[in-house]
Amino acid sequence: LTPAALEAAKPVVDACPAGEENLPVRWAALLGALGEADTRRVLKRLRCSNACIEETAVLVREVAGQGVCGSFSEEKASAHAPERASDIPLRQLLGRYGLCTVERLCALCAALHPQAAPACALAAQRARQLEADGVCCRVSQLAVNGRDLMAVGIPAGPALRRVLEALLDGVICAEYPNEKPALLAAAQKISAS
Repeated sequence: LTPAALEAAKPVVDACPAGEENLPVRWAALLGALGEADTRRVLKRLRCSNACIEETAVLVREVAGQGVCGSFSEEKASAHAPERASDIPLRQLLGRYGLCTVERLCALCAALHPQAAPACALAAQRARQLEADGVCCRVSQLAVNGRDLMAVGIPAGPALRRVLEALLDGVICAEYPNEKPALLAAAQKISAS
């Protein structure tokens, strides 16, 4: 890192939560300007654990490429409100990475954008609530599984996985409820198209 990059990263790193469990957040704050590939390379040279390298790379990738911080800063409603459209990005992140990584993303976004820290805290709280409520965020949480879909005539293979992922997207976006009859009907329509 250049001296200017180090100087710019210092307040962000200082704003990150302390503790060994938050080391990936701090690494991402320090090395994020390098990008995912160079962050991985640096952490490998420093002999960090594979888990730390992977978690840091995920944080760098999500903050840099997907506008995650922007979606957290749009979080305005109460963390205990019923499901809403602003939950879609949170539910997708929960499904992809799990609660711990979403909380770390919120902490990193709060450090990167101090003006959005309250919204990031609300997003982390909402993610914890969604997880505690068991809201469907993963294929494994769908009311149907591969056997159910094969029983209604959808062939096994990559197409089956695509149907399950399409069903998950539909449940997350509230196109249909996470109930077996509704999902089976939607699966047949998806596989027919």
